[in-house]
Amino acid sequence: MSSIFEDSEELIFTECSVKNNDLFGVGGKLYDNIKWKISFFIFILYIILNSDIFVENILSKFIDGTYDQSSDKITEKGIITSGIVLSLLYIMMDLIYENGYI
Repeated sequence: MSSIFEDSEELIFTECSVKNNDLFGVGGKLYDNIKWKISFFIFILYIILNSDIFVENILSKFIDGTYDQSSDKITEKGIITSGIVLSLLYIMMDLIYENGYI
């Protein structure tokens, strides 16, 4: 007579267990995997891309409609353009870092 709890395969609990699954273990592994050079360069690039000097004098000269001089504000198009530039610069910095140039 077969039982309704009978299973076709047996579980091996050593394969299912995860080591260091507490918050501090996960946080420590995340901290160890941070690319500090890339993080620093991304922060500096963010400061430069969002500065008034860059937006007024460089971004608005290359792409029309990114800066509104009458209200002295960056437009939505300018925000998206700055985000795209930051993303592309991150990709370039990551490639440079992964190939060992910095």
